[in-house]
Amino acid sequence: MIASDVRFPSTALGRGRGRFLSHYCTVKVPSAVRYCEAVILLLCRDYDTSYETYWLAILSYILDYVDGTDIFDENKLQEGYRRFYHALKLGEPGMYSILDELRLGLIEERRLPRISH
Repeated sequence: MIASDVRFPSTALGRGRGRFLSHYCTVKVPSAVRYCEAVILLLCRDYDTSYETYWLAILSYILDYVDGTDIFDENKLQEGYRRFYHALKLGEPGMYSILDELRLGLIEERRLPRISH
């Protein structure tokens, strides 16, 4: 995705500077869906550490700024990520058990290291 993509919001008070102007050099950014998955992966990696709240804050920005827009389709998230994101979005108390299940699955698949905190 290009940082000047017109689907990004324009400048808005309290919501940042918006999309890049098109005359700048081309800057590629991950799609909102891939970025969300990456943040959830980092949350799984840093589960039960001081970084956990940082990744949750980033996810709250995704919920506030791109959820429900045409650049973010929750249904395009991979299954485990989608289940956690949806539970987080609804504030479901079971979201941490879903996150733990995702984390254990990622460890099993060797996509995350087995770390004891």
